[in-house]
Amino acid sequence: MAIRYLLRLGDKKAQEEIERYHKPFNLESIEKKYISGLLTEWRGKLDEKYGKILEILIINECDMDIRYIKGYIALYEGVTKISKIDFEINNLTKSYKERIFYELMDDRISLWDGFDIYISEIKFNEVEEKDIKIKGNRKIRTHFFVLNLDKFYDFKFLGIRTTHNLIWIKKKFKMIIIDRIKFICRRRVFHIGQKPPLKEELLRCFRIAIFLPLIIFIVSILPILVVFDFVKLFIELFEIWKSIL
Repeated sequence: MAIRYLLRLGDKKAQEEIERYHKPFNLESIEKKYISGLLTEWRGKLDEKYGKILEILIINECDMDIRYIKGYIALYEGVTKISKIDFEINNLTKSYKERIFYELMDDRISLWDGFDIYISEIKFNEVEEKDIKIKGNRKIRTHFFVLNLDKFYDFKFLGIRTTHNLIWIKKKFKMIIIDRIKFICRRRVFHIGQKPPLKEELLRCFRIAIFLPLIIFIVSILPILVVFDFVKLFIELFEIWKSIL
């Protein structure tokens, strides 16, 4: 339970660090005819996976409820259409929004920088219209953050990949434990014009001999204890299964 809590806390703190340096990217329709679109992209975790998340909202801009609307969002990279996201909505209340897309983005659409809305059919009251284009928006984007992902993500522990972002835990471990041990072990008193006393050199070697094996022992014993607990769990489950049979 303690390890699980620590991993979740590390995930949360790592995400806060990401959001501090990488603000959500918002793009709203320039034109607002009957409806408008709001696209928001940010980095986060969805379904136990990390990546860029895209959310698309359709907003009712009419003074009345929309009974039915069908169309699609066209995503662009420059002047190239790279994706088409279809939507079909029934009974969109006045001033309300409806989410039509909320997923991790794949490489195909990860560099989008603009959109337009195309309505094939819309109905409200007794009015019905077809084939409407609503101008979306464009924005120049710099994708520098993609080049610096190693600073914000680290999923490996002793070479084994996990589902949790361990970067915050590793930083804290290094700052609180490793750096302090280095400071204690490397602490020296300089003697100008003379050699350091033998006593100080012996004390320094003693500190290294005490702390280095201790930290190696702690780092190595934790995975062994976790594996041991899982083995005990499987043995108990096997005994229960045998008793049922």
